[in-house]
Amino acid sequence: MALRKQCPCCKSNYIMGTLIQDTEVCNSCASMLLYPQSTNLATVRKYYTINMQRALKFKKTSTIKLPLTEGLIIDNVNKLFYISGDNDIFPLYFRFDEVADYNIRSEGGQTVTVNKIHTDTNKNGREKTVTKRKGVLTRGLIGGAIGGIATGGLGAPIGAILGATTSKKVEMSPKGRTSTDKVETITSETKVVGAYNVLTIILDSPYGPRTFEFTKYPDSMAAFLDRCTAMYNALPAPEPAAALPEAEKSQPNETDRFTEIKKYKELLDEGIISQEEFEKKKKELLGLE
Repeated sequence: MALRKQCPCCKSNYIMGTLIQDTEVCNSCASMLLYPQSTNLATVRKYYTINMQRALKFKKTSTIKLPLTEGLIIDNVNKLFYISGDNDIFPLYFRFDEVADYNIRSEGGQTVTVNKIHTDTNKNGREKTVTKRKGVLTRGLIGGAIGGIATGGLGAPIGAILGATTSKKVEMSPKGRTSTDKVETITSETKVVGAYNVLTIILDSPYGPRTFEFTKYPDSMAAFLDRCTAMYNALPAPEPAAALPEAEKSQPNETDRFTEIKKYKELLDEGIISQEEFEKKKKELLGLE
């Protein structure tokens, strides 16, 4: 029978855990960490305390998700949410004003060129070829495409006209006499097909910077994130850390003090310094003089 252990963070019993910087914790506590092996127990306990305080307050009021996909579970009263499907057993709870930003980008897809030929007739006694360029991608079209991405459901194929060329060729009648001539119009249309959108949420949270990506989401998610980022931008700027007085800067920390005392004790044991010199230096390091 496997030996059960107690997590030093949440105090729950577990069998298989995860190694962190200075000990081992249960997998639920480890799921809060991006880099377990570089995170110490004190930090895990801080994350756990914050998350449990939020979990006890959380009351679900709405969801923003498509069926069978990840999404957002929201508490509009306490201004909290978590990502469904990321870790539903022990999720991380975030405040609305911790959404620092979000973006939507297009990925995948391939460029396809389609040629369309249209034949018409007109009366013209001269031979000529007229080539026109149309469908140039303008700034307005780019803005329209981006706006469509921001409001459209992710995962739907998108297409954008990159350019189109129209050529008209008039064929001469025999001996150059004026008659009804055939006009052939060739239109080339280039599109990007099979592309899909990716929405990325960027969080500035007490658990450290986090990002989450969605490849399928409803239109209402962008509106919710706009609301959250407005709250984040309205937060007051953090106050700069107060500078330490020069006297405190020059003083060694506790670890340095005891290391120095140990060195002087070794010098005393080797007879290099006297007991009086050692006591004087020890009092100086401990701030007793």
